Amino acid sequence: MAGGAGAKRSFMVRTKKHKYMAFHTPAKAEMFFDLEADPGEMKNLLGRADLSAEIDRHRNLLEEWCKLTDMDKYPIQPNPVAGKRAARKKT
Repeated sequence: MAGGAGAKRSFMVRTKKHKYMAFHTPAKAEMFFDLEADPGEMKNLLGRADLSAEIDRHRNLLEEWCKLTDMDKYPIQPNPVAGKRAARKKT
């Protein structure tokens, strides 16, 4: 993901059965998939009350990973390829 100063990253964590994704957009969107039942990741299960404990577990796993890796210390670097493409489109 390209970004400038102050841009946020998006992350995901995958366990054997599930995949959780957190997008740090203004809306702070999330997605949660059952990879065994839905390997194509077509059905976001985030709103399922019966999965709330599993979703919270994945949120915590991702939070712990972010703390462990000090990810906030590594700012997003601009994508040089994206910048070149944007410049070509203007000409």
